[in-house]
Amino acid sequence: MTAQNDKQIEKRISSLLSSVGRGTNGPDKQFLKELRERSTAEFTAHMTDRNQKSEKTIPNSKWRIIMKSPITKLAAAAVIAFTALVCIHQFGGSIDGTSVAWARVIETIEKAHTLTSRERRILTCEGKELPFLGTSEVMKYASSEYGVREDMYKDGQPMAHSYWLLKANESVNITPMLKQYKRKPLTEQEKRVLYQMTPDGIANLIKSSEYVELGRKSIDGVDVEGLEIRGPDLVVAPVKLDNVVIRMWVDVKSYLPVVIEAEAVTSDKYLTAFTGGKPVKVELLAGEFKWNFELDPKIFEPNIPDDYTMLEE
Repeated sequence: MTAQNDKQIEKRISSLLSSVGRGTNGPDKQFLKELRERSTAEFTAHMTDRNQKSEKTIPNSKWRIIMKSPITKLAAAAVIAFTALVCIHQFGGSIDGTSVAWARVIETIEKAHTLTSRERRILTCEGKELPFLGTSEVMKYASSEYGVREDMYKDGQPMAHSYWLLKANESVNITPMLKQYKRKPLTEQEKRVLYQMTPDGIANLIKSSEYVELGRKSIDGVDVEGLEIRGPDLVVAPVKLDNVVIRMWVDVKSYLPVVIEAEAVTSDKYLTAFTGGKPVKVELLAGEFKWNFELDPKIFEPNIPDDYTMLEE
């Protein structure tokens, strides 16, 4: 890749990210649209020349452009993979007497004030993972009182620690590999996005829906019942989605989700501009959920080493 092309890509990334942190007072859907558009584009910006660049040779200049965004590629992954793909229009009601009462599932989630989960997020094109961030592992902590923390890893190495903190009214993004961090006040829009990642927010998002029953099965020795929702209009998304599928598996005894699977395919030009016009597939597998137990408040206290550099606005 020539230096000129490299500079052009950096300019494109900067342009896509520039409006994310402005905190404009638009409607919720418009904010989510802008957030997902910029953050999703970040995921694929590095595959322009996938045969010549490996994830180990990503220039620090691009890293710095990405990290200067108020909501970085790494932090925004939560919004894309979980909130966006589970931002379904309807969900709920009761099935028959032999099935889980889905209204009770919603009620039980609403009563939970905390959750933790492990997630795997995968982005592919023609069955091949996108360079740099094709597969990532995320440990999530969410509290209706404190906010949300995500720890992201790739190949066992820490990629980012991201915090959306309610009491401090700020977001903090730490990138160990660059020894950099960024902190800024939460905008009202960011607070709404944060809310969607808490138990209250999840329950609110999945109130009512049309679904297909998947019946019962066992996951790691737990009897679960599932539902599947699919369709191009399932989510409020910034890009045209050719297909969206969401599956939720709920413990028949606790009425709480055990596994959430989500996937989407898009041919939208904002993504395929970086894949030569080829569709991009986004997949999420969330599991190891723990609901409504006490989280140590220290989990939500960012630990920033003294030798880390703070990125300015």
